[in-house]
Amino acid sequence: MIAIVNPHGGDQERASGGRILGVDLGSVRVGVALSDSRHILASPLAVLRRDETDVHGAIGKIVKEYAVIQVVVGLPLSMTGRDSVSTRAVKSEVGVLRDLLDVPVILVDERLSSVEVNARREELRRLSNSVRRGGRGGTARTYGKRGTPKGPAVIDDLAAAIILQSHLDRLVHDRAKE
Repeated sequence: MIAIVNPHGGDQERASGGRILGVDLGSVRVGVALSDSRHILASPLAVLRRDETDVHGAIGKIVKEYAVIQVVVGLPLSMTGRDSVSTRAVKSEVGVLRDLLDVPVILVDERLSSVEVNARREELRRLSNSVRRGGRGGTARTYGKRGTPKGPAVIDDLAAAIILQSHLDRLVHDRAKE
């Protein structure tokens, strides 16, 4: 059984082929994003929870369902460009995906994607607060158990979309140079 959490709601449009899949391999959740068939725009698709899902099997099903031609996985290098424990874990998992999938699986540097995700999340928070408070802005806090502030919202699919979009932008740039 595949447990896919789609925090953005709505049915996902199925394409006939040629899409690229972006993946952000986290230790708890895996964000998944999908390109359009022209490889111009990346959109968040789903968040796979490792405790509820066979992540590799789910990615394989998504690849088949959306006729994906390439999988792009974010590589969490340190800011100096060196490998870390996370980097080695992702490389190992990419090896599993390469054995499982019939499409190329490539690694892309994701160093600045978390900075962009946090910036976008802050923009969305401000917009949401403004709408909730009748356009006056302000801060709305949500609290979890025992009155403590809740952790970050599930944004893993947005991180995957940012990783994929940077790859798509490079493809467009490379095509323009030809």
